[in-house]
Amino acid sequence: MKALTPLLSLIVLFTIGCENNVATEQPFDLNGKIVQDDQLKSEINSAPTEISIEGITYIVEAFVWRDFQPSIGPSSTRLMSLNRLVRTDKKEIPDYIVLIQQYVVNNSAVWIPNYDQESRPEAKPYQKEEISRYGPLWEVGITVDVGIEILNEKTDEKFLLSAPQAIIEKAS
Repeated sequence: MKALTPLLSLIVLFTIGCENNVATEQPFDLNGKIVQDDQLKSEINSAPTEISIEGITYIVEAFVWRDFQPSIGPSSTRLMSLNRLVRTDKKEIPDYIVLIQQYVVNNSAVWIPNYDQESRPEAKPYQKEEISRYGPLWEVGITVDVGIEILNEKTDEKFLLSAPQAIIEKAS
């Protein structure tokens, strides 16, 4: 019986520790900032959904969600947003075409996050992806507009594209 006491103590401590990590806790700070900027909102809403750079057409796709899946260790249900730049002729995107910033618009609020500094595996050579995590706790099911800023590093030109009416999904 004495041999079981340390094991039982460890199980109890582990269980108590797990109970303290409930999904409603937000152990991560907001990534970036939220601003009220009508001019920025207007620029995003009036930005094109496709653009031609050096005679090549690009479109953007935006996927926005909150993750409610159970996890081991700290987790967050804060908003996440993945942006994908797609070259429509399905040829490889040059290295000098990069996604540099995203903006997520909910009514008058604009979330301006930093992209995560992670190596995103490119699904296909004609796509580039960037992701931001730890956004605001906006309601699942609402629609937001996403603006994606692209830089042509060869010419130093910036372009703003819009991915309107993205629905905040629930991953569970």
